[in-house]
Amino acid sequence: MLDTADLPDDIAALKAMLIAAHAREAGKDAQMARKDERIERLEKLVAAFKQAAFGRKSEKTDPDQFDLALEDLDVNRRRNGTPYRLAKGTPPSGCVGSARVGPEPSI
Repeated sequence: MLDTADLPDDIAALKAMLIAAHAREAGKDAQMARKDERIERLEKLVAAFKQAAFGRKSEKTDPDQFDLALEDLDVNRRRNGTPYRLAKGTPPSGCVGSARVGPEPSI
């Protein structure tokens, strides 16, 4: 929290600080909205996977439709430039049984 002693007396400088604070807040809001949309898409995909695996018609579900959904997520990930890391003990991409876990931690 800013103390009044930390604020400049110049009106133009105060306006610039206020505009910068609003821009930061708008950026955070946009980022939060993107994350909420992604969470919603992933929750729907998980629900569809559960239905396919455990639902009454699980034998009749075409597994290729889930490949398309995963491919769509992968395309969006690449478009956004988000790297993925492999789970511990997971073989490299292209090997049978490889799995992507999530964004790589930033260092």
